[in-house]
Amino acid sequence: TGVQTCALPICFPVTIKVDYSKTLNLYLEKTKGNIKLVDDAMLTHWELKKYVEELEPSLICVDQLDKIKGFKADRHDLEVGAIYVFLREVAKKYNIPVLGVTQASESAEGKKWLTTKDMAESKTSKAAECDLLVGIGKSNEEGYENLRYLNILKNKGTGDERRIECRFRKDIKPLSGKNKGEY
Repeated sequence: TGVQTCALPICFPVTIKVDYSKTLNLYLEKTKGNIKLVDDAMLTHWELKKYVEELEPSLICVDQLDKIKGFKADRHDLEVGAIYVFLREVAKKYNIPVLGVTQASESAEGKKWLTTKDMAESKTSKAAECDLLVGIGKSNEEGYENLRYLNILKNKGTGDERRIECRFRKDIKPLSGKNKGEY
């Protein structure tokens, strides 16, 4: 199998001055108000449910699923598992797909092909509640800096479980078109 090319922008941490009102206006212009962002590091499951009921989204994306607040359990892995059960119930009740991101554990460091055992804070609950689960690995070997390894760990939709090697293309820039360079 050859290397499949993914058009993923490469971002580098830099300090920049941002005109937030200009950025917000550009964002609203580009999304036409169809994408709502909630940037709240202390988001609780009650608040998330309230947003779903008010906004009636067609897709929910959550960066750092494990950080949704409001769940209590005897062990941390059970508390995290409750988040995944909750989001699965939200997806079913409101007929909305939920796309989420979670951290890998230390065992994933430098590993190309991640497994469910490489998910942080998980025994079995995370994987059990997901319909599609993709691990994104990265080798620390010299010469592999631009490669990522997508391992489809679980796919209830088609049952396909496969591995895909992706190469970052440095010739594709994060911003293009008439607004290039405005940030």
